[in-house]
Amino acid sequence: METLKIYQLKGGDENRYRRWMDYDGLRKMGELPELRNYEQVYSMRLLDNPTPEQVYQQFNQSRPADFTGHSLSTSDIIVFQSEVETIALYVNNAGFVRLPELEREITREEKKKTEVVGFLRYLDSGETVDYTDPDKYIAAYKEGLYYCGPNTVRATTLTKDLGVCYEIEKLRVGEFGERVPDKETWIRQNSNPVKNFCAEQSRQEPESEEPEL
Repeated sequence: METLKIYQLKGGDENRYRRWMDYDGLRKMGELPELRNYEQVYSMRLLDNPTPEQVYQQFNQSRPADFTGHSLSTSDIIVFQSEVETIALYVNNAGFVRLPELEREITREEKKKTEVVGFLRYLDSGETVDYTDPDKYIAAYKEGLYYCGPNTVRATTLTKDLGVCYEIEKLRVGEFGERVPDKETWIRQNSNPVKNFCAEQSRQEPESEEPEL
């Protein structure tokens, strides 16, 4: 079964000249549609296989009640996504332009959502919980430290995102009264692949300590 997604340009002055721009006009400015300039404004599971023209017509003449974006127009992007393929189409002045680079970018972003960024191990119960969402991982560790204490919960960071690693390290070290450099300095110090904190954490299991009574 396929999923239909609609992407529209984010608000703000930085996208003012891109809005309503046809594909050729964008190319003449030396640009291609980039995911970072867009936000997903709608997603739905498809029961049939509509054509791009039918999707365009629906989102102009009989928009779904839960659709909060503007009527489909030039510079918007229609995405058909299944387990085996992603098709991204730029809405042009006339017709649609397929965007292979954007398709690969969307596929990579979707894959990231299923990758484990880290896990927490609760030493008192032996429970291990995996997290794919970086924000939820950081929040869960913070909560675990608050309610359980550093001798009960252990965090192992698997992601290569140094921003996430920094937040976990700051929580870990902070519980023992030590100081961590500011984020920019810490990332610069740990960006060396030989000393990379994330790589080290992904290779090592946390020490199994008995919780303090």
